[in-house]
Amino acid sequence: MTLAYEIRAADYANLADRQALLALLDAYACDPMGGAQPLSEAVKTRLCDALGAFNGARSWLAWHGSQPVGLLNAFWGFQPSRQHRYSIFTILWFNPLGADKALAGRC
Repeated sequence: MTLAYEIRAADYANLADRQALLALLDAYACDPMGGAQPLSEAVKTRLCDALGAFNGARSWLAWHGSQPVGLLNAFWGFQPSRQHRYSIFTILWFNPLGADKALAGRC
């Protein structure tokens, strides 16, 4: 059986992308790797708008059909003292079952 995946940049203003990003990030947060605590409602309310307002934030979503299954968040910055750019890749979450299955029975 072949599984087809699509990876694309997240659009922080797009409702489907917002929901997918929050579901996947919440699944990660509920996992022991992410602290085993769900995202607070306050974080869920403001996160996508905050990411969209920060020029150095980029996110990519992996999809299997209409199911979001992966998330990568990256943050670009600049270190003035060394005059070079740097990047921080913060979250890489992949669950071939999708976010809704990853959250089943957790948090």
